[in-house]
Amino acid sequence: MPKPFLPLLSRRSVFQETLLRQAGIPGLMPPVVVCNEAHEELANRQMRDIDCEPFMTILEPCRRNTGPAAVLAALALAEEDREAVVLILPADHRIGDHAAYRGAVAAGLPAAAAGRVVALGAPARSPDPALGYILAGQPIGDCGARQMDGFVEKPQASEAAELLATGRWRWNCGIYVATANGLAAQCARHCPDILSNCHAAMGGAGRCGRVIRPAARPFGMCRSVSFDDAVMAVTEAGAIVGVDMDWEDIGNADALARARSVAGAG
Repeated sequence: MPKPFLPLLSRRSVFQETLLRQAGIPGLMPPVVVCNEAHEELANRQMRDIDCEPFMTILEPCRRNTGPAAVLAALALAEEDREAVVLILPADHRIGDHAAYRGAVAAGLPAAAAGRVVALGAPARSPDPALGYILAGQPIGDCGARQMDGFVEKPQASEAAELLATGRWRWNCGIYVATANGLAAQCARHCPDILSNCHAAMGGAGRCGRVIRPAARPFGMCRSVSFDDAVMAVTEAGAIVGVDMDWEDIGNADALARARSVAGAG
């Protein structure tokens, strides 16, 4: 049973909590769900249980991490509207302050519309080597977003402590806002091999209504790499919106214990 489909923090799974958290964001369309084809029915059942009808479902033929998954979604949405704004959401996080979260997403929209990939950044409270770190630079207009001046993905514990000591670095929440066209442009610049393979996979995809099954052979040729490493660690078009939204990445047993303590899970 994959972690996002487990009821780790409440009677609902963290996947369901992620979907429900989006309520109240103005103009947000139903979700594009990207998951392994083996989990299609599981995802569908959990969405039905919360009355969530996805805009589309993309079923990966194999695991290739979040980089190729984000590219598939961007390409699929670009077929509908190249300027569509994409909100990339991991399905294994806890966010306690939903209002702060919604405000941060809204603050990132102008920078995303201008072609940037906007990351949400939470206050770094400990030198956690399991997380990524981002450095905010100069403001971008008056919307609340700032230029991203540094990105370090999962540093060694000693380096994480040094970053924390400066008081300037934030944890990367792994939540991104960008246009479909902007995502594709950054992938063309920084991971063209993944973009090419995903193009081929979508070109040969099986389609039934709003369910897309990318072609297995070209998608299997994608490198298994996170979106953080494939794009954010190297892009010159990154931006950050700092937000204290009571956030926790449930990436290991310690993080789960902290999240369950705050959430009051039994």
